[in-house]
Amino acid sequence: MPATATLTLLVIERDSEQVVEVFASVRAAVAAGVDALRAGTASDRAAISVGEVQPDDLAGSTAMADAMTLFAAAQPGDLLLSPTARALLGDHRFDLEGRADGVAAVDWSERTVAAPLPAFLSWTPRLVGRQHELTRAAEAVAAARVGRPQVLLLRGEAGIGKTALAGAIARAARDDGVNMLAGRASEEGTLPYQPLAEALRPVIEAGTIEHLTEAIGPSAQYLAAMFPRLGAIPATSGSEEARSLLRRAFSELLADVARRGPTALILDDVQWMPRPAMELVDALRTELDAPLLIMATLRQGEVSDEKIDTWLTAWSDDPSTTVIEVGPLGLADTAALIELHGHQLVARPDAVSQIHWRSAGNPFFVEELALHLGSDPSGGETPE
Repeated sequence: MPATATLTLLVIERDSEQVVEVFASVRAAVAAGVDALRAGTASDRAAISVGEVQPDDLAGSTAMADAMTLFAAAQPGDLLLSPTARALLGDHRFDLEGRADGVAAVDWSERTVAAPLPAFLSWTPRLVGRQHELTRAAEAVAAARVGRPQVLLLRGEAGIGKTALAGAIARAARDDGVNMLAGRASEEGTLPYQPLAEALRPVIEAGTIEHLTEAIGPSAQYLAAMFPRLGAIPATSGSEEARSLLRRAFSELLADVARRGPTALILDDVQWMPRPAMELVDALRTELDAPLLIMATLRQGEVSDEKIDTWLTAWSDDPSTTVIEVGPLGLADTAALIELHGHQLVARPDAVSQIHWRSAGNPFFVEELALHLGSDPSGGETPE
């Protein structure tokens, strides 16, 4: 018996349990997967991967890891194939549309799995008074879907609601089929590519080793310190410096995601971005030929790095950039925000006016002042 054999693995859900079956051909595995979905329930799902397997170590094989990654990404009714399995299958299609309880037709096209938004975007509050900003953002998202990369720059003071607005834009775009990648910079400083590593982590975790190898190539070894999964991709020697190869690996991975479907790269607090990460994003902005939206939040007046400021100025001046100045709330929107958070103060116009004046329409201070005044049994003055 040979030490290794090329086998096709089918992971199928049956009665809420995962079952693994081994086949000698992709067509046989697909036929079995289709039959299983037809005979099962609407919540069943399946995944297929092809690779070299040691017969006595099926569980530890890369093919098994890839199949399980695909299975975890599958939705009810899905039958997902790895890139190699799709290539071996060719143009053959199986039709499941006749199933009455909703199993979708099998589609062999590349599908980007939508990763959940990070906490700093998914837990942002509901918005008031930002309809104009949302309309302009939707126009930028639409432009990015059909052309070259677009930049959407949300600019304003601290607490004005830039991240909340970014979260609302991200949720709307994701619901419209845009893949979301998001990272944030820190005032305390980060590693050179940390915001991008944070954004790309879901892609690395969801991708199969064979696809990542195809997308990034040997330069993936320079990302292995941040993403241990990539250590399985063979390294090659070269004359380029490690930093250049690291940048190329990030760039190739981002480009691959964008080429497979409309993608948004969201960068929060871009005023604190490390130079290497900012340089790479700027290169994508000018060189990538793929549907990519770069959405960044910028705290006005707090860019201390002259080089970062130069890049951001170039972004603002570029016709492909939409700059949204996130300004203060008006009196009516201040009242709406107070009501949204359940404060009874909205019934007291004098209190709303006082909060609006003291906060200067800054949503963060509106909420803090409303909380203070609403918890004061004497209904006293707002703090200075």
